Amino acid sequence: MLPTFPAIIAGDRADRRPRRPRRLPGRGPATLLGVLSLDDPRWLSLNHRGWSGGRRTSDNPEIPFVPDELRYLSGHPDDHGRFEDLWPYLCSEDTAWPAAYAAVPYLVAIARGLPAPERGNYLYVVGWIVMCSGRFGETGREVPEDVADAYRQALPAALELLTEQLATPHKHIDTRYLLAATAALKGHVALAEFLYNLDVYGDCEAASPSCPPTRPPGCSAWTRAARSADPPRPRGCSAAELTSRRGYVEFYVCRRCE
Repeated sequence: MLPTFPAIIAGDRADRRPRRPRRLPGRGPATLLGVLSLDDPRWLSLNHRGWSGGRRTSDNPEIPFVPDELRYLSGHPDDHGRFEDLWPYLCSEDTAWPAAYAAVPYLVAIARGLPAPERGNYLYVVGWIVMCSGRFGETGREVPEDVADAYRQALPAALELLTEQLATPHKHIDTRYLLAATAALKGHVALAEFLYNLDVYGDCEAASPSCPPTRPPGCSAWTRAARSADPPRPRGCSAAELTSRRGYVEFYVCRRCE
């Protein structure tokens, strides 16, 4: 369940449709019950990572057009790999882009259509957007008022669904991230950030008696590694393995706890 930041590479993949922005009708704003319609032309002006001024900021065809991806995920909610590719364009590097707020009501609706154990990261990402927004319910100035209102109205439903997901079986580190999202959705953003940044070693040691009582000599696997594309494996450590990337930060967790 751990969120991952995928490598962004040029070229279409054989297992997905080409990501070409669908030209939207040149009509006025369209909303359905306050939620921005996927056919609303304002999506073009809602920036996200790699998208600005109504177009991709580079020739990379992997940069998504958000309403097209949401339309696909609404029909294929269990395609978690597709969502893992999408969400870093909405919210990463401690930044929530305007398109993220318009996407939140759809992410909540997609999660609602899945059984609690199969909701993956949809709701965690909603909490992560809240964390990256500074304050609960806050959005940037670039976000239209009706989009911001729909975003705020979706947060209580996200919290309700997330509490159901918390009751399902998952690994302790997943519990930590779900709790961080829960805190954010309850308006406790500072607590959410604390849980998100909780030292992995302390978390591991408290959660499992099978963990070594002391840090293995020469092992930095219990804490986040340096910011780099490919951090070296800690010398002297046989318990840790690179398992996840969050934003541009790669870190290690103890395999003995899983």
